[in-house]
Amino acid sequence: MPTESELLREELKGIKTMHVEGISKISDLCGEVRALVIELRHTQRDQDELKAMVLENRKDVTDLRLVNASNKPILDIANQMYRNQMITIGGAVAAVAGTNIPFSKLLGG
Repeated sequence: MPTESELLREELKGIKTMHVEGISKISDLCGEVRALVIELRHTQRDQDELKAMVLENRKDVTDLRLVNASNKPILDIANQMYRNQMITIGGAVAAVAGTNIPFSKLLGG
């Protein structure tokens, strides 16, 4: 039968083993946390870059809207000129076609 001191030694040995295992698991956990912190920093940096890009794109879109708004009167004038040119060309084509068709054919004869 084991003596009391042997029992205490065995119990102490078991406690030391549990302590070493606990420290080892804590060390592994610290390594994982460190890796997660590094990954989080990279993610935050990427997110900051994306935010900067979004802000820059938002500014570009606003600038484009302002340019388009300032060009609208010019575009309206250009469109009106285009319509007038098409009407003039259409009228000229009709006039030329009218001069090449004999009058008797227009009357159906």
